[in-house]
Amino acid sequence: MSKAKNTPDWVARFERLLRAGCEKYDYFTEITGAQWRDFYQNHWPDEFYIDHFRIEFEDEVGNYILSDDARHTFDVFGYAVVQQPVRGSTLPGLKETGTMFPIHILYEAIMLSNKEKAMSKGEYRVGVSFNPSGDLWVDEIKVSAAELIDLIEDIPDLEMTERKRLKALAQTEVESAAMWAVKAATKKPEG
Repeated sequence: MSKAKNTPDWVARFERLLRAGCEKYDYFTEITGAQWRDFYQNHWPDEFYIDHFRIEFEDEVGNYILSDDARHTFDVFGYAVVQQPVRGSTLPGLKETGTMFPIHILYEAIMLSNKEKAMSKGEYRVGVSFNPSGDLWVDEIKVSAAELIDLIEDIPDLEMTERKRLKALAQTEVESAAMWAVKAATKKPEG
């Protein structure tokens, strides 16, 4: 079932999310069938199985059957249930078989840990993973700026020096705008 390399990276994030709550996803966040397939087939940890799901995503022999274009909320995928103690965990619930956790928490822990390992150019330039205050505005600003930088990166330069220069200028301006927007979002009142 799992092809994931279970590293302590996601375990530490999972524990933090259990204590503090999810930053990005909740029960009613929609994901596509393609996103679920990638998570389930490539990242699902051996320590868990799925229970109480309300949508079939595999047939009786284990073939994935959910359409890649389908959109579903996390609540239909049920719960992640501990089937063996989670390596590297300090939380008692992750060491007890049968303990159930909402799927979206496991998804966020694993997928964000994986994303940090392979940052895009935009994510690197705006420092998308650096947000010590945990401010939601900062996350939104940085993710949006990173996506725009990556979109600009995808514009074909057609071996044109001028187009390369314009792309670099645009990316730098987005990076600067993100910096100023983060400052605006985190500025404390005078006095």
